Amino acid sequence: MSLKVIAMSVDNASTTKKFYTFFICQGQQKTHITVIATGQPQFLIIDSVHTIKYIYNNFQSRKVYFCPALDDDLQDGCTADFHHIVKFYNHEECMSLKKAHRLCPATLQPNWTEKTAIKRLSCVF
Repeated sequence: MSLKVIAMSVDNASTTKKFYTFFICQGQQKTHITVIATGQPQFLIIDSVHTIKYIYNNFQSRKVYFCPALDDDLQDGCTADFHHIVKFYNHEECMSLKKAHRLCPATLQPNWTEKTAIKRLSCVF
């Protein structure tokens, strides 16, 4: 019985991206590489969980995130402010009916172990 690998999941660390870009993909960002031994494509999948953690941790620590213009719908880009989320949470904290019912203090000020809980961190988004 043989095993045919068609994809590899990689984290979103800058060293990993640099390794794949410069050593595996000959200096270009590619979605797949060709395996020399088989001539078959092997797809490189960036791990979305690590990406979400990375975005959240940067957003939470920097407090303001600016997204550049992407297309006609966002000609001027947009800005997200973490303080707005905290303010919204504080406004709804004592209400019985909440729009952001999954927000909690641990999502807004997580300790080092809570920063690894993707289910909790995704509540911010």
